[in-house]
Order: sequence, then C-alpha cells, then structure tokens
Amino acid sequence: MSLPFLQRLAARDDVRLLTGNVAWLMADRLIRMGMGLVITLWVVRYLGPEQFGRLSFFTAFVALFGSLMTLGLDSIVVRELVRHPDDEGIIAGSSFLLRIAGALLAILASVSAYLTMRPLDRAGALLVLCIAVSGLFQAVDVIDLGFQAQNRPRLGVIARSVSFFSISVVKVGLLLTGAPLVAFIAVIPVEAALTATALVVIRRRQGRGEVRWKASAERCKALLADSWPMILSGLSIAVYMKIDQVMLGTMGGAQVVGLYAAATKLSEIWYVLPTVAVTALFPTVVKTRELDEGLYYRRLERLFALMAAMSLALALPVTLLAGPIISLLLGSGYEAAAPVLAIHIWAAFFVFYGVVQGAWDIAENLAQLALVRVLCGALLNVALNLWLIPRYGAVGAAIATVIAQATAAVFMNLLHPRTRPVFRCQIRALLFVRTLKGI
Repeated sequence: MSLPFLQRLAARDDVRLLTGNVAWLMADRLIRMGMGLVITLWVVRYLGPEQFGRLSFFTAFVALFGSLMTLGLDSIVVRELVRHPDDEGIIAGSSFLLRIAGALLAILASVSAYLTMRPLDRAGALLVLCIAVSGLFQAVDVIDLGFQAQNRPRLGVIARSVSFFSISVVKVGLLLTGAPLVAFIAVIPVEAALTATALVVIRRRQGRGEVRWKASAERCKALLADSWPMILSGLSIAVYMKIDQVMLGTMGGAQVVGLYAAATKLSEIWYVLPTVAVTALFPTVVKTRELDEGLYYRRLERLFALMAAMSLALALPVTLLAGPIISLLLGSGYEAAAPVLAIHIWAAFFVFYGVVQGAWDIAENLAQLALVRVLCGALLNVALNLWLIPRYGAVGAAIATVIAQATAAVFMNLLHPRTRPVFRCQIRALLFVRTLKGI
C-alpha cells in the first residue's frame, strides 16, 4: 500500500475519527498492560503461592458466571443505540435493568455453587460474594456502551483510567502496610464502583443526564432474544479460560493454583498485543473484501503472519529463559512455576491467531461457527484437565490449555468448508519471513 494512498485515506474525516478512537483504545490498553504488570508482580510476590492461589481461585470461580452478569448484551446494545438513537432512554434503561438482574443471578449462582462444592467454607463463600458484587456496579457500563455508539470511546477510557490509577495507588498502599488477602479481594468491587461513579459523572458533564432511562418489557425481551447466543458464547469462553484454575484448586490445592496462576499472569499479559494490532490493521483488510477476494485473503494471510512472528518472538525466549524470568520477577518461592510458564507461553501463538480469526468471523458473519469452536475448545479443555491434572498438576493444566487453544483456533477450521480458506492462510502464514515482505 503506497504512502500517498494512505495520506489521502487519512485525510477523510471518518478515517481520522476512527484513527483517533483506535489510538485512545490502544494507549489505554498498553498503559494498563505496563502498569498492571508491575502491580500484579508485586502482589504475586507479596502474597506468595498459597495466598495468591486463593485469590486466583476465587476470582476464577466467579469469572465462570461472568456471562450472566453481562448477558452478552454489549455489542447488541451498541448496535441498537446506533440504529435507533432516538430510543436511547428505553434501550439503555432496559439493558441496565437486565444487567442488574443478571448480576443478581450471577451472585446467587456463584455463592450457591461454591457452598455446594465446599459447604463448610463459609468464609470462602463470603469472599466469592464480595467479588461477585462487582457485577452490580458493572451494570453502569451501559453508559460506556452509549459512548461507543456515539463514536466517543475516549470518554469510557477516561472513566476506566481514573478508576484504574486510583485503585493502583490503593494497592500500593496495601502492599506497603502489610494488608491481608481479604483487603485485596475487597478492592475488586471498589474498583468497579469507582468506574461506575466516573461514568455517571462524565455522562452528566457531557449533557446526557437529561436523557431519562426507562425499562420496557418488550425491549427487554427483544434484547434477550438477540443475546442468548452471546450468553452461551461467554459461558464457553469463561470455562475455556478459567476452568483450569478452578479444577486445580479443587484437585491440587491453593499453592498449586498460585504457581499456575503466577505463570499464566506472565504469559497472558501479552494477549493485549494482538487485540491492539488487529484493531488497528483489520479495517484495511476488510476494505478489500468486496473488491478483490484474492487480495483480501493475501492481506489476511499477512496479518496471520504478523501474529505468528510476534508470538514466536515472545514464546521462544520465554521458553528458554523461564527459570531466570520466574526467579527475577517472582522470587524463589515460585521456582516450580517455571515449567508451567515454559509450556503455557505457547498458548500465545494460538491466542494471537484466534484474535485475527475472531475479527474474520465477524466480517464473514460466522458467529455460529465461532461459538461451536469455543464450545468444543471448552469441553476439550475440561476433559484434558480431568486427565492431566491428577498426573502432572499445574504442568498438566498448561498442556491442556495449549492443546485446547490449538484445536479451537486452528485445527477445527479444517472441519467446515467455510473456514478452510482461513486454515490455509494460517498454515501459509508460518512462512512469515516471506509473507511479511509483502506488507
């Protein structure tokens, strides 16, 4: 793509707006990644494997019910607000009511499930309740969805940044004063409450406070009719991403969870990179879809090649240096996490591929096939964890994750004719040195 063409493209008002929005989102995610990593590593070292394992287990357990909190409404609400801006009050009010109901259902489900699993651990159930309460405050995220529909995502970024930096200061204070585990768990709903407060304040200052929210039974039914596949997808993704820590906690204990969770923190922190890259680059791929199918798939292949190069540049040195990395960043108490990190980091290759395919699925209107892949990946992950964790502990959970990610992100594309073209792009992209020359 020539520079003059890019310059002409950037001169258009709509592209400038898109570029500005992407820049805000990218900056927010990269800043959070950097500062979040520093705080997280400090917390991991401070708590130690046992206490950090308990924290990770409780948060992973509640995350299994996260799809009930959001009810898969986010993208649907944005779509409806764009299509029917005059109905903002009814759409926002109805979605807010649904999310409050979903949060209450998630609280009840998570606490009930925990007490069923561990009926004598009332203290643990209270900690699960504390984390799950965050869902009530997250219902206010409907305001952020409105900002997105108005092409003003920077307002939501500002609200979340205020909350993030405030809580980061609080966490530093807790670390310096020797606070117990309960304090770090209590911070979770406080951060959600701060974000909700910031969103409300910004909405009022933007003059949107005069739009009164009101719920409609008819609108609630319509939203739920559209969102149920997203609820199922969200549940599958939660199982896909978090069931390993829950199963480790059940079968191996808190310390094993702590070692595994510490390793995965170092591995998963990089998952923001493909999201940023795809957000910035995929629109140029989509533009060619209706004009030149051959060019469309060549550009898609180049994007996969970029993901392959990025993930391998990350995975190879981390695998070779896992021991020194763990010792340097987490301390001697986490030395047993090194083999987990050396294996789990390879999930990044398939996660990076999966982010590109997720964007491609949307462009090709293949959400149902994407749901099938996620469901199969989740079921395979559970089955592999049941087999591998009793034999290999945290290392077994890491192996299960890599295999499940590879199956869902790549190999299942062979099973359907609509996804075989993207499978060919994924395989050819492995020759990324040659492929990237065309970018």
